Amino acid sequence: MPKTSPITGLPIEDYKIPKSPLWRRLNWKRIIPLGLVVFFLGKFFLTNTGFTEEGRVLQVVDQTAEAVEEKNREKLSAALSEDYSDRTGLDKSGLLDLAQGYFNSRNQIEVIRVSSDVDFPSEDRAIGTIRFQVIGNIGGDLYHGFRDSSALGEKIIYRLQKVGGDWKIVSIDPERGTWR
Repeated sequence: MPKTSPITGLPIEDYKIPKSPLWRRLNWKRIIPLGLVVFFLGKFFLTNTGFTEEGRVLQVVDQTAEAVEEKNREKLSAALSEDYSDRTGLDKSGLLDLAQGYFNSRNQIEVIRVSSDVDFPSEDRAIGTIRFQVIGNIGGDLYHGFRDSSALGEKIIYRLQKVGGDWKIVSIDPERGTWR
C-alpha cells in the first residue's frame, strides 16, 4: 500500500513537484503594482511624518500655514529665523507686523498646500518651492486665491536654515515679487 500524506490523504507518489522555477510561477501582474503602491506609500509617509530632512522642512512650512490660519503670532515667529529677510525688503518684525494686520481683521482663511519641492544645497540649508491655495472669507465675500484664482495655486520660494538643530525660515519670496 502506498504512503499517503497526513495532510491531504493523497498518495505521496501522485504529488508532482513543479518543474518551473518559483519566479515563473509568481503572478507578476499583481506583484509589480503592489510593490509600486508600497514604495510610493512608504515614500509619502517617510516624507510627511518628519523622518527625513525634507519631512522636517515641510513640517516647518505647515507650521507657518497653521499659524496664519490660527492667527497665532507666536507660532509664526517661532518658525522664522532671527535673520529673516526677503526680497520685498521685510525683515522678521516687518513680516510679523504685516501678518498682525491680517490677524487683527475679522477675515478667516485656510491655506492648502498644493505641491512642494525641496532641495538641499548643503546640510544646513534648504530651498523649496511651494504652491498653495488660499480659501476663506475676506470682507464677507468668499475668497479663492492669493492674487488670482489660479488653479495651480500661488507659488512662493522659501529658504530655510538649520539653527540649533531646528529648521527656521530665512526668507519667503512670493513669485509676483510683493506681499501687498
